[in-house]
Amino acid sequence: MTMKTTPLLQTGFDPPLMRLPEVIAFTRRSRTSIYNAINQGLRHDPDFPQPIATGKRSKVWLRSEVEGWINERANNRKKRAP
Repeated sequence: MTMKTTPLLQTGFDPPLMRLPEVIAFTRRSRTSIYNAINQGLRHDPDFPQPIATGKRSKVWLRSEVEGWINERANNRKKRAP
């Protein structure tokens, strides 16, 4: 008996972890901008979600934290609007 699988995109399921290309697409920020935000320095953003190391050179972000960061920025924008 063979099992038929459905691609994740068709199920509407969003995996809870995002790799850098997904974070770039989701936030519309460049790779450099994201790394500036997470690293200490002049362009550090203390509110930007920190990645989770899954290996020596591999990092992932929690989708819920990235979505929360975007929502927080949207809410702050609404508060500043006249």
